[in-house]
Amino acid sequence: MTKSTSSKERAHQVALLLALNLQYDLSINEEEIDLLGGLIEYQRQIIIEADSLAKVFSELLDQNKTEPLENSPLPLSVMAVVDTEPKITIRNGFFGSKNTQAAYFRYPFGIVKVVLKHFLHEDEDYRITEDDLRFIPVIVREYWPCEHKKGTNRNGAKTEWRVIRGNRELVLVTEEENPRIIPGSDNETLVTFYVQNPRKRRKDKLLSIKK
Repeated sequence: MTKSTSSKERAHQVALLLALNLQYDLSINEEEIDLLGGLIEYQRQIIIEADSLAKVFSELLDQNKTEPLENSPLPLSVMAVVDTEPKITIRNGFFGSKNTQAAYFRYPFGIVKVVLKHFLHEDEDYRITEDDLRFIPVIVREYWPCEHKKGTNRNGAKTEWRVIRGNRELVLVTEEENPRIIPGSDNETLVTFYVQNPRKRRKDKLLSIKK
């Protein structure tokens, strides 16, 4: 394997060799088999997380039909997880006026913000789709963040990714979980995820680079 060939690319090559081996009895060593096993586990984890995100998205849309999300105080529960390092939680993230923790969160964030602002109340050309959400586990694994912002007394440090997919720019922002609300957490949580409107894009924003 050359230095320019990544482990993931090599694992794809091994998968091809295994397929050919069924016909031509090619020689494949244990290291190559381990690489293939790693690729299979990598893809399996992405599929599990993508399915979980899609399920949450669908459930919130169904809930909104009978009880509008804007009027529903929701607990700060974890709806899905992207199991990276650090782990990224996908929380409800919306606090109504009756919620005792509303002093800290007076605006929607997390998956509820995505559904409310970037799907239900978004221009059709820039609506987040289920397929976009399924891509989040890939973004955080296969692209470098394009920006880090230091934390403040009220908010944790933020991380941002900007990835071109097709003809759209997807923007993902996570934040260190607030220790005042979630004591002892080393996780980050999804703050927002949206499609960038080119007319509103700041010129100083960089794109994420593929690892």
